[in-house]
Amino acid sequence: MRNLIQTFQTISKDFLVMVVDYLLPPRCGLCSQKVMTAGNICGACFQQLSMISKPCCYSCSLPFDVPTPERSSCGQCLQTQPEYDRAFSAVVYGGAAKRLVLQLKHGQQYAASSVMIKQMVSVVLSSGLCLQCHETTFVVPVPLHWSRLAKRKFNQSALLAQGIAKALKYHYRPALLQRKKATQSQGGLGKEDRNKNVRGAFTVNKNWSFDSVANARVFLIDDVYTTGATVQECARELKKYGVKKVYVVTYARVVKGWMFSELSF
Repeated sequence: MRNLIQTFQTISKDFLVMVVDYLLPPRCGLCSQKVMTAGNICGACFQQLSMISKPCCYSCSLPFDVPTPERSSCGQCLQTQPEYDRAFSAVVYGGAAKRLVLQLKHGQQYAASSVMIKQMVSVVLSSGLCLQCHETTFVVPVPLHWSRLAKRKFNQSALLAQGIAKALKYHYRPALLQRKKATQSQGGLGKEDRNKNVRGAFTVNKNWSFDSVANARVFLIDDVYTTGATVQECARELKKYGVKKVYVVTYARVVKGWMFSELSF
């Protein structure tokens, strides 16, 4: 009898999904064309994304123009070792990727987050890091200062982090890291000014004991990696508190000089 009820519930749920999809068909997160499943973008829009793949910097995922040996690092990472252990990005920032980020960040179009989360999860899985992680693996978003959160109403990095934690079955810890200083927007600032702007801006929540995070592995989540100033500062603070490994995962990464095809929206 129980099996019969479960079968009926499954059929009813599948039927309800079919009805909803018929009445409100899932649409591309960028151009609103119909797609097969919710949380996706159409093939035409997907082709306009510049996915990041090898060869790229082993440390920060900066794409290389020419083939390089495994585990090669870019000049910047060779010159100054990052505070984090590795950084990963799904796509190059610009074109269709920029539209997705801005739709989520400023337009609060949450459908964009589903697309971004799927691609970010794919990057983490293909990295092989999941095989190295254990029960003290936390997913932590780059936090907003309370004053900016009050104006924006939500933290896009937290939305991404929550989806990634759910997909990977890791602990979501949105309050582990706090932004104690209200910094000006990083937009329009050069590298050095970005570094100064976020210096000392973050702290580990003092409600967390040292023992609870010591030797933990943290996936630090943000939407865009520009110069790395923000995630470097976050990683520095987490390491000071005893976190063993910090892996940065962003949806997009700024790459100077990258050319994008024209959008046809």
